[in-house]
Amino acid sequence: MDQIILPRLSIEITTRCNLKCKYCAVGIPTQKEVIHLDVATVRLYLQKVFEVVDYVESLEFTGGEPLLHESLPEMIHTYMDFKPHFGRFLIVTNGTVKPTDSLLTVLEQYKASGIIHISDYGLAPARTKDLIYNLEQIGFPYRVDKYWGDDQYQGGWVDPGAVAPHGRTQEQLTNIFANCGLSANGGCWRTHKGQLHFCARSCRCADEGFVFPGDFIDLLDPASSIEEKRAQLRALRQKQYLKACDYCNGTMGTKDSSKRVPAGEQL
Repeated sequence: MDQIILPRLSIEITTRCNLKCKYCAVGIPTQKEVIHLDVATVRLYLQKVFEVVDYVESLEFTGGEPLLHESLPEMIHTYMDFKPHFGRFLIVTNGTVKPTDSLLTVLEQYKASGIIHISDYGLAPARTKDLIYNLEQIGFPYRVDKYWGDDQYQGGWVDPGAVAPHGRTQEQLTNIFANCGLSANGGCWRTHKGQLHFCARSCRCADEGFVFPGDFIDLLDPASSIEEKRAQLRALRQKQYLKACDYCNGTMGTKDSSKRVPAGEQL
């Protein structure tokens, strides 16, 4: 049977963040529960993921702010134990946290296998400049997405809206999913509390009590075999829309600049 290959998958290692972004796509400022994984749990999630997924092109560290996690260097070593199953690892940071010496040492060791994406909100330019300097000193690849001023990357963010039902028809949901920037790129897959979700909005729905089993895979479910989980994932990838789509503003793929909002705006 065909291999299951995902373009990107993120392990949510922490929901701690030093910012409180008004339009945070994962709703960090309003999350009721703090998630801060230990290394053993990250390894467990990776083991379970790669039982049902054959290969991931970009295996990501996300939060929250990943650089706030004291065990990030060890977690990178853990990721690299699974290197045959992914193309590169990626760390998404807001560029306002100083990297530790131990993190820089590990990054230098694996600079051929990873990249850092810096979301520059213009909130701490000196720290962002220092981070870039440190990465250049060790030769670690990075990309900066500028999210301030008049020429923001992709025109800024999109407000996903409150987690609440809109009562859309099946046709409307299908259209929203077809035009979603996340589904167009094959999904923004994310582990969350031992579950594998198609996107962050699906995670947010589960957190708010709107649990849609067909929208995610329970990686830790002992009653479901590996082959059953793989079948569930294949079915999920064939869906024309998620139930979670009705709990989203539905503008994630919009090209309408009037629907874009300033990125990184603080509460």
